[in-house]
Amino acid sequence: LDENHNILPFSAWPKGQVPYLFPLSVANTKIDRVLNALKQRGIPASKWPDLPPEVTRAADIYQTALELRNGFLFLPIHQTLNKKHLNYMAHCLIQALKGEI
Repeated sequence: LDENHNILPFSAWPKGQVPYLFPLSVANTKIDRVLNALKQRGIPASKWPDLPPEVTRAADIYQTALELRNGFLFLPIHQTLNKKHLNYMAHCLIQALKGEI
């Protein structure tokens, strides 16, 4: 995707690693809109898990944790997904980033 969408994929996985989620760095100003758009299309996208209240109340101390929570979107990737599924997710992601869905 082009840089105007503020998204950055991880370039490579360490040898022998088989992730079940594909992390994408998304501008925190877009993440909730994109996440909701993908879920509306049936894609079980997610954000970093909820953080404990003591973290959210002390943003100055836990800035990195909050940036991870608000800046990463996770897409499912596993052995049961086929090329059609992956293309559908990519198409919906591009539409969501452009604000078309």
